[in-house]
Amino acid sequence: TNLWYLSSAVRTIGIALAAAACAAALLAGSGTGAAAISCGLPHSAPVWIDFADGSVTFWRERFARPGIVVATGGTGVATESRAGGAATVHWDMYLRKRVGTPSDPADPDVIEKRADGLFQYATETSGCQTPLIALNEMWGASLPVPLTSTAERYRANVLRFVSRLAERGGRPALLVSSEPNTSGDAAAWWRALAQASDLVLENYANANVIWRDGAIEGQRRLRTSYRRSAAKLFSVGVPPTRVGLMIGFQTGRGAGGREGLKPRSRWFDVAKWQAFAAKQVAKELRLSHVWSWGWAQRNARSNDPDKDEAACVWLWARDPTLCAAPRILGKEL
Repeated sequence: TNLWYLSSAVRTIGIALAAAACAAALLAGSGTGAAAISCGLPHSAPVWIDFADGSVTFWRERFARPGIVVATGGTGVATESRAGGAATVHWDMYLRKRVGTPSDPADPDVIEKRADGLFQYATETSGCQTPLIALNEMWGASLPVPLTSTAERYRANVLRFVSRLAERGGRPALLVSSEPNTSGDAAAWWRALAQASDLVLENYANANVIWRDGAIEGQRRLRTSYRRSAAKLFSVGVPPTRVGLMIGFQTGRGAGGREGLKPRSRWFDVAKWQAFAAKQVAKELRLSHVWSWGWAQRNARSNDPDKDEAACVWLWARDPTLCAAPRILGKEL
């Protein structure tokens, strides 16, 4: 069993690296990878983007500063973040209100109008006429093919929605909540989607499992998971410049993230390893961006006083100038 797992992992990594190299080579000739993906964002890849809204009690201290890109849907948070030196992109929390769901798709006749409305709002909140717009989130990515008639309509809505945003000058970044099924007829749809939108793969590891594996094996598990998800898209022709990773720091049980891991120093270790693993995979596969999510503190499920320090560790691990984690946490780091 172990030999089979190793062989499978090697094949997965090989596919990911080969496809990424091929797509990157094609894009290098056109210069696509050289331009910033939105106003005020770094030109170099990957771009690191951190979610924040008013419920993130520490967003001013951690994220509203130079070197950070804040994804937010609120005008106040966006404006103040930019005043503090951060760049901003727009975050739309409820894609289902725009396009429906796989079991209850929206009327196709309203899709274009809703996209126009979102684009207008995104330009206002981001202060950018060509905004990167995060769409939270696509459902049913792993549905088997052939799809049901309602799921087909839903996917047509999603494709039309992101296409309209792109036509208006936006750069959609569609969050994908489950492993993409790219088999059969689905492959063509994913390729078409990537023509208009970036695809952000949500990859939420259970911190207990990662910490139990330790620094070496835990990071290896993370890297393998990140590569495997991206490889599915690469294998059907989606270029790495259209792919990003979403790393989760949520604390509600059952959705990945902290999952009750204690003491908090262990969670800080995992946050550090997640940054190291994401940085390595994003570099080797030449991914477009890496996102962080889960910092919100809206209710008893999501409230966690340790998120502030976990965010500091996450920032420090990718760039020591972004937060002084060793000084703040001392022996806990």
